[in-house]
Amino acid sequence: MSEHVGMVLGVEGMVVGNRPRGMWKYSLPQEPLPKIEKWCGLFETLGERRLASHLLVGLELLLPLMFPDLVSSHDKVLTLFPHARTSYVEGVRSVQPTWSAWLSRDREQLLVDLCNVRLQEARPSQCATPHTTHLTPSLLGEWCRASYAIRESLPLKEEESRGCGSLMAALYWELGWEVGVVKRLMEESGINWGYFIDHNPFEPHCNCHPNNYIVLPPGEGKLLAPVDFDLAFRGERFFSPYTGQGDTELFHSWVHTEYEEMGRTLGGDQSNTGVQTATTLSQETTALVWGFRDTMVKGYSCSYNKGQNLHPLPDHLKVAMRALVTMALVLTANHTS
Repeated sequence: MSEHVGMVLGVEGMVVGNRPRGMWKYSLPQEPLPKIEKWCGLFETLGERRLASHLLVGLELLLPLMFPDLVSSHDKVLTLFPHARTSYVEGVRSVQPTWSAWLSRDREQLLVDLCNVRLQEARPSQCATPHTTHLTPSLLGEWCRASYAIRESLPLKEEESRGCGSLMAALYWELGWEVGVVKRLMEESGINWGYFIDHNPFEPHCNCHPNNYIVLPPGEGKLLAPVDFDLAFRGERFFSPYTGQGDTELFHSWVHTEYEEMGRTLGGDQSNTGVQTATTLSQETTALVWGFRDTMVKGYSCSYNKGQNLHPLPDHLKVAMRALVTMALVLTANHTS
């Protein structure tokens, strides 16, 4: 299935993160079922760092560095949210999470797009920061090279930004856009990534979540690639667990539910894998975190629905964007997925 998905995604320049390379027949020292042959698929994997556990968490850890005047940035973004997204807790205005807005029928009116607002973004000027005291020499070297690339690539004047409100916003939009392209192409090709009723009818299994995207290394063209297709299946091979018969309507319903589930977990809710996809928020970062998550989810929805890419990445920001990805992954180098 990985090879088939790779051909499907190649139409729009996307790739899969694990490529089939062969099969391995193996046996166990004390074989309980000796007459049953055992085989394992062998894959070439293009990366191991995941979108949710590593990249998104790392980007949220970077917010105090990239926006040193957090209070000012927070207050500016807070004004963008419609009143239906905000409430007052002990006199402090707070924002509903992105995933909560995604679940609303009015999601398009509730989600904000931070690519449309200019935020004062810092240019990392030094290697030694509170973020880097725990890093190994190797990781510190990666951090320093990435911070230098951002410092050299970010536009000095607002008019040079060419419509990107901030590098961070442009990155979140691009991540959402790529995820939406993958989901649309798979759905158009009649592929269910792995949404089905398993042992518990109240907790469906769903492979369509952010941690089933790896972060590609530089040089691959795109930032992300999907993985984990061992439980994927196509419509012509689907049988309803309720009737034992083919059921096109139920199949398409489950495939569309994957789209909804991905939007919810991109929006910061916990996936059914138990993986936490967001950091613990401070009062100073709440509006920024949900604003950037909103931007990513809007990019996801836009590309899935074949909308126009409202924020194509300017060429002069591509180096800086890749460097920002590197810095986020450095901060989460010891995180497990």
